[in-house]
Amino acid sequence: VRFAEQALRDSKWCEEDGPLRGFEGGCKSLTVRVAEVWTYEVGGGLVDNWHYDTDSIVTIVCLLSERAEFEGGDFQTYEEGDVNISHPMEKGGG
Repeated sequence: VRFAEQALRDSKWCEEDGPLRGFEGGCKSLTVRVAEVWTYEVGGGLVDNWHYDTDSIVTIVCLLSERAEFEGGDFQTYEEGDVNISHPMEKGGG
């Protein structure tokens, strides 16, 4: 949660010209909707390329294992124009 708060401050999303400027209740009304810990087995994963977190303003993903402990596990986002972006992660990072 501290990471999310810092990211929100650094991003300047809540400033007058930021992307959340029109959010009803303002940034002060944002709360944690859900916190989850996922464990994947060999061959497991999220197979829906177009999965998204409904009703979330921001989704934060943090790796809890060392990269050397597994293969695969890339965090990917699908952006406008059917563009797939892979985001390298390290333990504790987002």
